Order: sequence, then structure tokens, then C-alpha cells
Amino acid sequence: MKTLVAAALALLTVNAYSLGPVVQDLSLAVTKDGQDASLALDAASVLCGEAAHAAESMAGTKARSRYQEANSCAKEAALRKEQLDAVAQQTNRTMHLLYQYDGAPEGSVAADKFSQAVQDARRCRTAIAVMLRGANALKRKAVAIHDAVIPPRNDQPLPAEADRPKPLLGVLEVTAPEDTEVRVDGKRVGTGNQHVQLPQGWHEVEVRRGEGRLHERFKLTPETNRFTYAVTPSP
Repeated sequence: MKTLVAAALALLTVNAYSLGPVVQDLSLAVTKDGQDASLALDAASVLCGEAAHAAESMAGTKARSRYQEANSCAKEAALRKEQLDAVAQQTNRTMHLLYQYDGAPEGSVAADKFSQAVQDARRCRTAIAVMLRGANALKRKAVAIHDAVIPPRNDQPLPAEADRPKPLLGVLEVTAPEDTEVRVDGKRVGTGNQHVQLPQGWHEVEVRRGEGRLHERFKLTPETNRFTYAVTPSP
């Protein structure tokens, strides 16, 4: 279990910028598309794994062909997941710059850095949107491969309708003063300490206290399924 503590982000009321709509829109868009792409690739991997396992136990040339096809699809899903993670990490760094320089005085060096970060964030958003379309296409391919090996029963919904596989859950633990507002992926979840269950993938936690706002993007995985975010105001 890996615990990450945002202890360095101690004061919520000093040198905090008011987030503009550009930053908010970009942050929410890349978070949602990244999560959706990750879930689609996970589903494709599971479906192809089931198909490969079933085909391996069958005899005949057709079964061997289905086995190879399922394995190839699973490998493609794994490769796309690595590529998505790489872009997500770049996006995370870019979003940090947006939050750092948002609200800088016009004409300043910080304002120029903010403008560059906005352009970089838009490129990241486009890249993740393209990856989402590719992930959904691969999931549809995986469903077709799966159903060719394991035909769905007439009394059961198709895999896409059954939303299979169900996403695994992780936990966000927030420790913060009682007057601190906590938001997760743009939605308010309460104030003070929070225990939030989330699907695995990329998320964003934001805390607000007075005029101060801080945020952190994080990823929940089977290996790292708990993220701890601690806010410690200075004395």
C-alpha cells in the first residue's frame, strides 16, 4: 500500500490563485476522458483474456486462430494502456503548471508560462481524446472476439449492456480541518476528513479553505488502491 501525503501544501490561504474556467474545464475534461479510456482498455483486456483461455481448451484450426486473435488484442490493450499512462503523467505535470501560474499578472513571466501551459494542456486533452476513441474501438473488437468464442446466452444481456467487467474500486482518504471543503473530480464531497470510494484510474482531489485552493491528481491501481491526501494548516 502506497501512501502519498501532500504535507508540503500546508497553507491554504497564502499565495493561492482563484481558478479560472479554462483551467477547470481542461482539468475536468482530461480527467474524465482518461478515466473512460482506462476503463475501456481494462474491459478489453479482461474480455480477450477470457476468450483466449476458452479458445486454448478447444481443438481445431479455428480455435487456434481465435486464441491468437484474442492474445493479439490483449497485447494491444496493454500497449495502449502504457501509452495512456505516459500521456496522463505529462498531463499531470502540465496541470500543476496551470494551477501554479493561474492568476499571474498580465505581462509577467508567470503569465507567459501560464499561456504556454494552457497550449500544452490542450494538446494533452486532444491526445487523450484520441486515445479514448481508440480504446472504445478496441473494446468493441474485444467484445466481438469474446462473443465469437463464448457466445452470449439468449437470456443474458450482451457484455456492453451488462457493463462488464465492473470497475475495481480504490479509496481516497482526506485529512483536513473541519472548515475545509473537499472536491473530487470537480464534485463537492463534503468538508473536513473524507473517505471516498472511487473507480481505479486517474482522479483529482481539490481542497478549498477561505480564499485558498489546492489540488492533486492521483491514480488508483490494483497495486496502489489507496491515496492519502493530508492538509496541515500552519500554526
